[in-house]
Amino acid sequence: MKSHRRYTTLLAFLHQALAVVTDEVLDMFENGLAERYARAERDFVEHWKSVRESTNEKLGWFQDMGGVLLNTEVSDERVRAIVFGHIPRKKLAQALEETQDIVRPRGDAPYDFFARSYSHLRRFIPRFLKLLDFDGVSGQTSLLAALALLRELGAGETDGPGRGHS
Repeated sequence: MKSHRRYTTLLAFLHQALAVVTDEVLDMFENGLAERYARAERDFVEHWKSVRESTNEKLGWFQDMGGVLLNTEVSDERVRAIVFGHIPRKKLAQALEETQDIVRPRGDAPYDFFARSYSHLRRFIPRFLKLLDFDGVSGQTSLLAALALLRELGAGETDGPGRGHS
């Protein structure tokens, strides 16, 4: 084979190999994120299982307190004494503190559990995004803008959307 054909064939082969390896790397990246999110969903479900009994107990106390508060036959001056008669002050204070672990954000999705993977993901995502060039059709401009923002965040160029370093 003549040398110019050999180099052309080699370049074509390398170009195809680059495309295959890039696809493989993107698949690995996507699978890694999906695995982290699946773990977050499992942790989310386990969280609800672990607080189910405690939540039920606190809802029972809420029901008792609501009954006392809404009972028009109980004077305002007696409400606190009656509530503490049903639920000792110390137990109520402890329960209130425990609700910090039970109360979930609105929408109640496992995003905060996924966010626990931040330090792990932060180690490789900025480099990953820096090494690959993403391109898309006109309908994908918001996705490309999001990728650009992630690149900026990874490079430490901004603190978030529309906010530079102060």
